[in-house]
Amino acid sequence: MRCVPIVFSAVCALVVGLGALVAPAPAPAAPTTTSLEGAIHALTNAERTKRSLGKLGTNDCLKRYALAQAQRQARENRMYHQQMQPILRACGLRYVGENVAAGYPTAQSVMTGWMNSPGHRANILKREFNRLGVGVAYSTSGRPYYCQVFGQV
Repeated sequence: MRCVPIVFSAVCALVVGLGALVAPAPAPAAPTTTSLEGAIHALTNAERTKRSLGKLGTNDCLKRYALAQAQRQARENRMYHQQMQPILRACGLRYVGENVAAGYPTAQSVMTGWMNSPGHRANILKREFNRLGVGVAYSTSGRPYYCQVFGQV
């Protein structure tokens, strides 16, 4: 969890047997990163709505930073926060914050983890935030990395 105010300048295989071609039953599809990102955004807004807080709108600039951070973490197989100052400048925001996580298998599980952490929960429920970008990426071993970047326009 990190916040920075502007004042400071994340084959289908075929089996051939006895001359017949048999395809196994398809495995359930893994969620795509975009569907996970959308689910996390929706779950974040659901938590805010339960507390009569405004929903967070989308922001393409925040989305790019969140996705780039999730991809960096996945590539490096480690979880860490990015610098907030470039986001403030590039996205034209007054205030930003970030949540990162790794290893959670579902959107609901990562949200539960964040909501059970006081600092992450504070970002999700911060009244001043009104925009959100979410990024999800997978390491080569398949471990998911998550990043939420919050902003105030």
